[in-house]
Amino acid sequence: MRNKQFLLLVGMMILGIIGYSQTIPVGSCGLQYTYDASGNLTSRQYVCVNARIKSYKKADAVEYAKKSSTEMQKVDVVYTQSKSGLVSIQFISPLKNNAVRIVDAAGKEVQTLMLTGDKLKINLAQVPKGSYYMRLKSGAVNINQEIVKL
Repeated sequence: MRNKQFLLLVGMMILGIIGYSQTIPVGSCGLQYTYDASGNLTSRQYVCVNARIKSYKKADAVEYAKKSSTEMQKVDVVYTQSKSGLVSIQFISPLKNNAVRIVDAAGKEVQTLMLTGDKLKINLAQVPKGSYYMRLKSGAVNINQEIVKL
């Protein structure tokens, strides 16, 4: 009886992690907050969802749940770091040689970056303050995210 209860509890934890881990729609960006087991905020990063999250292996999901919990909130605007003009974005699914275009409000291309991997660092130090847009096509997913340089 205890084994059944334990398996039911573990199954509910896994479903909770998988169901709650992606609250940002595919093609959108947001903030991901990660907390340790004590509830302390351990990291905050911008995340773009360029694919559906694949199911976790049961052992990985249980181990992840023991270490930390994650919360995601959709954002309409990504902000650069105020002094450096840098912004870092994490992608849910690694990209393979994808072109990331940064354009200004008039549609003029400011930068083109080739991205392979799941992390993108954009340096807008050389451009004036204002609104820019990150444009990326990843498979069937298009991401158009506003970036504001402070």
